[in-house]
Amino acid sequence: MAHDYLGRHSSFISITWDIDDVKGVASDRNLQLTDDRCLDVLDYIESNHDANIGISWDSIHFALDSMDFD
Repeated sequence: MAHDYLGRHSSFISITWDIDDVKGVASDRNLQLTDDRCLDVLDYIESNHDANIGISWDSIHFALDSMDFD
């Protein structure tokens, strides 16, 4: 949907992160997260990222380090 909109409005770009990105990093760290927990991670990243730096793979690692998954 967003990509369709962007195709019609080419004056900007959007970088998209999804739960599969979070699941991949979590799996590399031997964490198995539900879709809902992955969304929690994405929400955390969105709320806590530095807009001057943006969101990166390191952001996912930092979020996983910062959040409690017990």
